[in-house]
Order: sequence, then structure tokens, then C-alpha cells
Amino acid sequence: MKKEKKKKAEIFGIDLIIASFIFGAAAILLFHSASTKPYSETETMLKEAEKLSNILLSEGYPKDWQSVSENEIKTIGLSTGRKNEISKEKMERLKQLASNNYGLTKELLSVRYDYNISIVDENKNILSSAGKPLEGVENIIKITRIVIYEKKPALLEIYLIK
Repeated sequence: MKKEKKKKAEIFGIDLIIASFIFGAAAILLFHSASTKPYSETETMLKEAEKLSNILLSEGYPKDWQSVSENEIKTIGLSTGRKNEISKEKMERLKQLASNNYGLTKELLSVRYDYNISIVDENKNILSSAGKPLEGVENIIKITRIVIYEKKPALLEIYLIK
């Protein structure tokens, strides 16, 4: 009879240890998941903004995309072909496309988030801007690149908006 009590106690102890282990593992996974999710979203947006800045500093495809119909454009790039020089014509076409068919520009720029692309002079005056307005938005990632616009130094400011 003493042996039976001992077995029941041993089984109860093993069950308790296994249950505690499962509970602890679940708690750790839940805590880890909750604490890393906002960081992952920010990191994803930052990577996408960097990718977008590289796309914008390319010429796009075709190279003369600003002169062809919407359905012929494969990639939007703003470069004239010279390093970090932005084409005014390409920026104007991007503005026009963004105001007429914003969804298409997101596709052509390969972005999932809303965006705003601005060219700013040394006095912080916006020379040109395309995409969603920035008023009233909170979750923003910003990448700034030094460029040449109309033969003068300027900043290409790229915002991704959650």
C-alpha cells in the first residue's frame, strides 16, 4: 500500500514539472513576441525606405519613363543618369502619376506603405513633393539623401507612413 502512494506522488511531481515547463515556455514565447513586434515593424519600414531611396536614385525603367504611357512604365526612378542628380521632368511626372493613380505609383516603386517624396532646398523650402501629405501622421520613417536638383544641392526626403 505504501508503494501505491509513492507512485501517485511521483506521477504528480512529474506532471507538475512538465506543466510548469510548458507554461514557462509559453510565457517566454509570448513575452518575446510582444516585445519584438514593434521593433520588427520599424525595422521593416526602415529597410523598405532604404530600398525605395535606391530605386529613386536610379533612372527607372525604361530610362525615359517620364515620356511614355503609364502602362509602359516598369520602375520609377528620378535620376538623370548622373550620380545623385534628380530629373525635374521625372519628379513632375511622379507628382502627376501620384495624384491621378497613387496605387500604381506604390506598385511601380515597390512599396507597401504610404509614401511622401520631397525635394527640399538648403533653406528647407519644398521644391517638389509627391505622395501622401504628412500632416497628422504619427508613424513615419524618413530617409534623406543629398542630391542635385536643377543644378543646385538639395535633399531628397523619403517618408514611409504606417
